[in-house]
Amino acid sequence: MELLTLILLTLWTLWTTTGEERSPSVSSHVSCVFMETCLLPCSFKPGDLVIAWSKGRMTVHIFDQGKDELKDQDASFRGRTSLFPEQFFVGNTSMQLFKVTVDDEGIYHCFVHDRKTFQQTHKDIHLRVESPVKALSMEWKGDVLVCSSEGIYPQPNVRWAPPLGTKPRSNQ
Repeated sequence: MELLTLILLTLWTLWTTTGEERSPSVSSHVSCVFMETCLLPCSFKPGDLVIAWSKGRMTVHIFDQGKDELKDQDASFRGRTSLFPEQFFVGNTSMQLFKVTVDDEGIYHCFVHDRKTFQQTHKDIHLRVESPVKALSMEWKGDVLVCSSEGIYPQPNVRWAPPLGTKPRSNQ
């Protein structure tokens, strides 16, 4: 790895070591469905780019000198990220994250350095993961109605109410 790349990655590491609390102004908010594919948007002026994605202190994806550099990628992201190199010429440095989990929720940092102009830019993207209700089970057990569902995130608030236009009975 050439010296410039090493210096840039060191600067990027120093920038990310302060963790997620470093991001008072998030550029984008993205909601993704649990176990689906998610697109984290990031774009800059096209150029000879070094692209580094991180989450807190974890390396998520690095692209340098025309190829992915994934040897330092955090194990939790292995095989689950990709960029769009064919779209770098139009400034698209977005990242795809596959099989999104609840642990993926948080603030992601997109850091881009242009080797020709030496310009550095970063954007912060807040990822929220949701797992909507896919199945709801309702079963009468005597005079009690049991309602259940699994795998919902974030945890929903459930409220029982009488039908609209009726008054609740004293035992409701």
